[in-house]
Amino acid sequence: MRHLPAAPSATLALLCAAWLSQTACSTPLAPLPAAEKTPATGVWQTLFDGTGTHAWRGHGQAGMPEKGWKIEGDSLHILPDAGCGDLITRAQYGDFVLELEYKTAPGVNGGVLYRAQEVRGQEIWQSAFECQLLDPAWRDDRPEHLGEKMGMLHHAGSLYGLYPTKEAALRPAGQWNKLSIAVTGGNHVEHWLNGIRVVSCDLDSTDFAARFQKSKFSEPKEFPNFGKSHFGYIGLQDHGDTDIWFRNIRVMPLDQPSLMDTLMPGMP
Repeated sequence: MRHLPAAPSATLALLCAAWLSQTACSTPLAPLPAAEKTPATGVWQTLFDGTGTHAWRGHGQAGMPEKGWKIEGDSLHILPDAGCGDLITRAQYGDFVLELEYKTAPGVNGGVLYRAQEVRGQEIWQSAFECQLLDPAWRDDRPEHLGEKMGMLHHAGSLYGLYPTKEAALRPAGQWNKLSIAVTGGNHVEHWLNGIRVVSCDLDSTDFAARFQKSKFSEPKEFPNFGKSHFGYIGLQDHGDTDIWFRNIRVMPLDQPSLMDTLMPGMP
């Protein structure tokens, strides 16, 4: 992966310090401001506050899916087995901080995806990094591990299949969880779940490269675009059995180069 220029250190330090101080708090998020018409670096933008889904559309669709995603009070609820499909943001993000709250029903599997691409004939998980969302009581359903306790590499808060989460951060189904995802400097990723940093990694490191080669994502035919873009959509996954509520979703884009800068570096 190509390394992007880091955000100005002073700006990034202030933004990260503010974010970390909020992340450590387990209380619900404060009411969010109205959505910004024009995304601005370093400014919180509302993605969902209970009043509408204007910031979202279906993956591969021009608007919201006709079924399956439902506003219930202050929450956005994905109904199980509705065949509704994944949601993605209308805007794309490179460096950002994402905050949301979620709770799952028992026996539920889902995820928050980022840097997702929209490629004809491909699913969202074939290109995007995934922060796993899972009922902590879930049992591994792979044939070789059927009925075993799910490993931390695939549990809630993990960078799915690449970096494990921490069991201390897991809460039972039915309880609200606070999730924060930060991508800074083009390549540094952190996941925070219920005030605990569960993932911290650099996408351009030798450690990430080694984990990638051992993972299913290194299969070029199934994952030809996985992790190759420094920009992409934020997505909420429809896993089929997904039964998850989301609320207080907001994002802060950080200082980052333009898409053209990444495609044609060094241009005046």
